[in-house]
Amino acid sequence: MEVHELKTRKSGVHRHFNFHALVCGRLSVAESHAVCDEIEDRLEAEFPGSHITIHVEPCGHHGSALPSRCFRTASGKCEAK
Repeated sequence: MEVHELKTRKSGVHRHFNFHALVCGRLSVAESHAVCDEIEDRLEAEFPGSHITIHVEPCGHHGSALPSRCFRTASGKCEAK
């Protein structure tokens, strides 16, 4: 998984995280959501009370080709070979 367009800010006692997460294009919506849940849980554990917005983008988004051997490893990591 790759993250880009990362924006963070702090407003009072709250931290805000906003970023795009590039995930394997062959993940289902439910699987992509589970990846985001894990990211949110980790950020929340490190920064309690955070507001987190993740924009999911599949590899191959915006007209780029899906790698011919895109697959998801047991850890959920997307790797193109």
